[in-house]
Amino acid sequence: MTMEVTNLVRSQCPFCSVQCKMQIEFSQMQGAAEAEVKVEGLMNKASEGRLCVKGMNAYQHATSNERLTHPLIKKERHIRSGFMGGGAYCRCCAANCCAG
Repeated sequence: MTMEVTNLVRSQCPFCSVQCKMQIEFSQMQGAAEAEVKVEGLMNKASEGRLCVKGMNAYQHATSNERLTHPLIKKERHIRSGFMGGGAYCRCCAANCCAG
């Protein structure tokens, strides 16, 4: 028997000053690689529960595999990913030249 895991998140659109409210539902079958995502607008005075195309797809930025999870640090013309003091991979020349 497969089990479905559902997570509901209430948020707001980050794109414009209207700040439309939304509810994002992530549903994933046990063992599935990707989750199904449903986005719906929540009632507020400005948007009356509607979302634009950008708002409907805003969750993709937070769930992307390409999302930065650490700050980029520029050191001696090299850009590295990671926190100060930690060994990090140099993103500009594909080496470990500016770690540490």
